[in-house]
Amino acid sequence: MSQAELLSSSSSSPSSKNKLIEKEREIDIDEKEVDIDEKEVDIDGILSYFKCTICHNILNDSITLFCQHTFCRNCLDVVFDHLCGH
Repeated sequence: MSQAELLSSSSSSPSSKNKLIEKEREIDIDEKEVDIDEKEVDIDGILSYFKCTICHNILNDSITLFCQHTFCRNCLDVVFDHLCGH
């Protein structure tokens, strides 16, 4: 039942309003507990999307290649310079 339906179906006595407020608080608390329990966040997994696989730091001035791998611009420059013999 929605909050609007609860409000329209309740009587106007103070005790009924207090019970309604208490019920709303219980619902809010229950919803928050469910949200926290159901969401187990893998921070390391999320951070891995933002790390360069060459230097293992957070991406800095990132470049994404056609293959969808992403690296720091400086790391790619160093690797290409090394491969090309510069």
